[in-house]
Amino acid sequence: MRRRISHPFSIAGISARCLKMSGQRQSPLYNVSILPIARSGIVITMHDATAQYELNQAKSDMVSLVSHELRTPLTSIRGYSDMLLKYDLVQDKGKTFLGTIINESNRLNQLIQSFLDIAYIESGRHKITKSDFEVGPMLKDLIGTVGPMAAGKQIAVQSAGADGIRVHADRLLIYQALINLVANAIKYSPAGTMVRIGVSDGNGGVRFEVADQGCGIPADELSKIFEKFYRRDNEETRDESGFGLGLAFTKEVAARHGGDVVVESEVGKGSVFTLSIPG
Repeated sequence: MRRRISHPFSIAGISARCLKMSGQRQSPLYNVSILPIARSGIVITMHDATAQYELNQAKSDMVSLVSHELRTPLTSIRGYSDMLLKYDLVQDKGKTFLGTIINESNRLNQLIQSFLDIAYIESGRHKITKSDFEVGPMLKDLIGTVGPMAAGKQIAVQSAGADGIRVHADRLLIYQALINLVANAIKYSPAGTMVRIGVSDGNGGVRFEVADQGCGIPADELSKIFEKFYRRDNEETRDESGFGLGLAFTKEVAARHGGDVVVESEVGKGSVFTLSIPG
């Protein structure tokens, strides 16, 4: 036993609940780390994470509640604005104002949906429903969804390598994660360029690569872009709409599947985001 544990290793980030002598779970939640001591054993450290867990849970519940409450008046605002335009009940200048109201209502609705998506998956209440499905048809649907957005910027979106590849995952979550990556690639790419979705399998999993020819990301910002609400602020990105939640959602989806999402980028040449999903 001593020879086995003297081999260099460490385990950190385990969350666990202790058991009573009766076998029942106790309520406190602990973060556990296991570190080796050369030739002598291991050190196990336990940190009570119950308060942090409950705080995160309360935060997710609050975001979900507020988002739902905002949707009711927002639906009324959008509905009545559409009716005023449909039945020609306002003059020309009023139509311009209504157009602004509708556009901003749509933007707020997107923000609310982003809040709900990430709060739902972070709370752990979304049960991962895995199935075995073909990647090709999913990417065909995805390209159709982003088609109008890409056409508006004269950007071509193509996929390669998906034929015959299958993945065992939650199709809805993987689809949404990839939509976020592709939409970002389109958003931050200049007109007339291409966004490429590459797929490969191996080592018991599937890798999705989304490559663009956009403005690129500075090296000192690469570690921040998956944080919630983080947005770059420079001349190339300042005019683009967004809330800084899409990449955080994609990161959470990857983690819930036991995978990861990483990025390689060069300023002025573009970025490649790689989403890895184990088999």
